[in-house]
Amino acid sequence: MLFQHLRLSFRQIRLHPGLAASVILTLALAIGANTAVFSFVNALLLHPFPFRDSDQLVEIHSMRGGQPGRISMRELLDIKEQVPELDGIAGRTIIAAAVLPSWRVSRIDPAITLRQE
Repeated sequence: MLFQHLRLSFRQIRLHPGLAASVILTLALAIGANTAVFSFVNALLLHPFPFRDSDQLVEIHSMRGGQPGRISMRELLDIKEQVPELDGIAGRTIIAAAVLPSWRVSRIDPAITLRQE
């Protein structure tokens, strides 16, 4: 019985390849969207930040001349000294790099993290 149903299914797929392709594409997109949504929910809601008391994290930005600026490590340490309520402080910077074809690079680390507690 199962073998007959499979034969009929494959026969219908051969007779209507456009319909079969659209069904397969729809399933693939639905599975991909479901995976993306689950990954987002899993990362943000189900697994909180890997920090103690992550609900008390504070992000500090610098504005220089109306534009976002950088905060030096010295400035971060000054903030730490001036605000005793902060348990720890961390800074991060992103370094832009260009790799020329003649260079040989095995690994590029796009971010350097400075941390003091």
